[in-house]
Amino acid sequence: DTFRFSRRWLEEQGLARAQLSAIRVEGDSMEPLLNDGDEILVDCSPLPFRDGIHVVRLGETLMVKRVASVGAGRLALLSQNLAYPPVEVAADEVTIIGRVVWKGGRV
Repeated sequence: DTFRFSRRWLEEQGLARAQLSAIRVEGDSMEPLLNDGDEILVDCSPLPFRDGIHVVRLGETLMVKRVASVGAGRLALLSQNLAYPPVEVAADEVTIIGRVVWKGGRV
């Protein structure tokens, strides 16, 4: 399957096509922002970290979370769904795959 975005839109967003990846969201931890089955566009460019919605790898698990710096080399992995508690980890325990820059899904 293929997603098509206009080159103009990508340029306006400062996104390089070669650094983008589309993945499907699984689970309800980011509801109501991201729902199970939504498609997201991830910018995998090697940019300095900033708080936001990211795809991360923690151990063998790939997940989408709001990632926030909590100081002293630590990050908080936050779910939008309050049924899931925040997880605080050392920054070197998590690999940031990329920042979520677009979402699409059913209405």
